[in-house]
Amino acid sequence: MENQSPPLLTVEQLTLSINGEVKISDLNFTLHAGERLCLLGASGSGKSLTAAAILGTLPNGAELSGSIRLLGREISGQRLQQRKSLSLAAIFQDPFTSLNPLTTVGKQLIMALRGRSGMNKEHAQRCATELLAALGLPPESIMMRYPGNCPAANVRGSVRLSH
Repeated sequence: MENQSPPLLTVEQLTLSINGEVKISDLNFTLHAGERLCLLGASGSGKSLTAAAILGTLPNGAELSGSIRLLGREISGQRLQQRKSLSLAAIFQDPFTSLNPLTTVGKQLIMALRGRSGMNKEHAQRCATELLAALGLPPESIMMRYPGNCPAANVRGSVRLSH
């Protein structure tokens, strides 16, 4: 059954080269509300680069062609600053690679909230506490822990809600 809702994200003929070497060639997909997309492939096949192209965080030397549309609006030509307000995020396969093992979960949640919305530190701390409580986690304990000392399910929930 085909989804009749307007697409949230449409990627068409996405081709990405870095320093002249083609890394992604002619990628196409459409994502509707309620759908999930999983990028599978061998190491170096372009999964992270695809996410970086959508998020606007491509490395220096990257050349992009094709179309990336969010809610029908072309975003492939936008700079990172313009995309920050679009509420885009990616969750990678292992949350331990996304969290700094030397920084507490609380500090990382606060940094993520501040970076996404520009809120002040106190407001971000309140929001982080509320997010953890909404997950049924004890904020006063989790905020002070390092990622390696948190059960994986707790860390995944924290990452998912903060981005």
